[in-house]
Amino acid sequence: MAEERFGETERRQSQNSESAAPPQRSTQDASREADQAGRKPPWWKRPIGWTVSLVAAAVTAAAVPIIQNLLTTQIHKASGAAGLTAKPVPIAWTVTMSQGDLNHCHQWTFPKPLSALPYHDVSVADMAGGDLWALRHGGVEKDTVAYTVTVQARGASQVVLRDLRLTVLNKAPAVHGLTVTNGIGCGNGVSPRYYRADLGQPVPQLKLLTPGKSRGVPVDQAYTVSGSDTETFVINVVDTSPKQFLFTYKLQFDWSQGSSTGTADILSPVGKPFQLNATAHSYTDPAYYASDGTWQRAE
Repeated sequence: MAEERFGETERRQSQNSESAAPPQRSTQDASREADQAGRKPPWWKRPIGWTVSLVAAAVTAAAVPIIQNLLTTQIHKASGAAGLTAKPVPIAWTVTMSQGDLNHCHQWTFPKPLSALPYHDVSVADMAGGDLWALRHGGVEKDTVAYTVTVQARGASQVVLRDLRLTVLNKAPAVHGLTVTNGIGCGNGVSPRYYRADLGQPVPQLKLLTPGKSRGVPVDQAYTVSGSDTETFVINVVDTSPKQFLFTYKLQFDWSQGSSTGTADILSPVGKPFQLNATAHSYTDPAYYASDGTWQRAE
């Protein structure tokens, strides 16, 4: 009996000690009570969820303009000179397929079956629109292409452009599948500055063409643009090599405004590097053109 009474007493003491112990508080409770008392808790007791949320929000906010810039098909921003601090960019430009003789009977290679290609009225009447459609659906320029690049300053101050050049990023085997042509016929001629680049050369260079002649000389000429004075360049890219390659490339020029300088990377109308499927004018792939709402086989 004495042992039972002793055990009962021990149990009661244990229950009393448990009921007297203060409840454990969460980190959030400590933070709230500290704030109510007019003092902040130590940093190791403060909640950290807000830090993660702000970082995630900042990353999302930073990604939105990047994604929007990649999807922009009209105005592309120039990149500043490499460095830890981004410089203000004083220029903007547009890139579109040239409407004219240089894209006469233009063709795209699609590495997919015809059944996977939605119909589009591709014609010489709207080469720029047809090119956007083709690039967005996996098409690649075939054998030759001409793009119009128009550059303008963002403000009233003048900006000097120098050293327009072509940089090859990758060279891979040519792709095959089917060919889509924009039909027969030519658009109206254009008369801006004409350049030509031959990807079949060991070191492709842009050459300024003299009107009425097919040859030019490498140039390093300076051009000045402002908010009211633009420069328009037509870049004709070909490959005279007998071998077949898929070229990935970009256009570049250097800009300067006072003491600020930078390099502009000119990309395709869909915000990606340009591509040219150089097939040595091979016609082994089946070719199609748009007519009366359906794809017609070109014989």
